[in-house]
Amino acid sequence: MTLTDYSNMETEINSVPDKKILPPKTEARFRIVKVEEGIVEKEGSDYYGMKFHSITADLPEHDAPMFNIFLWDLDNVWKDENAKKDALRNFRDFARCVGLDFSRPFDWETDLNGKEGWAIMGIKKDKTGEYPDKNQISQYIIPR
Repeated sequence: MTLTDYSNMETEINSVPDKKILPPKTEARFRIVKVEEGIVEKEGSDYYGMKFHSITADLPEHDAPMFNIFLWDLDNVWKDENAKKDALRNFRDFARCVGLDFSRPFDWETDLNGKEGWAIMGIKKDKTGEYPDKNQISQYIIPR
């Protein structure tokens, strides 16, 4: 393996700002940058995970850490009616927020990547203390 020399970039490397999370209750625009399909093996339930960037006037996209959400596949077999209703509400609010027309077939990856919406941000703390705090969506802002 060859040697790598970044000595001419030492100042730039040492001075790059850390990413900043948004304070709780901040209204922020977000952009979907990645959609992944997954399965919870233990339950046999399918889900869709999405990664976002938040964007505000004070915090450009490249200075905010990515955060994620997941939505259950609504075709899952539900253990109870409350879990199903929660999943339906969560999908409905998300879809309305980003302007997804779910009255017709759509492709999760193709139709959602790049979509934007607004949300009120919260903070998710790592219970182990091993990872830094990160933003999460507390509430979608649904256009009227």
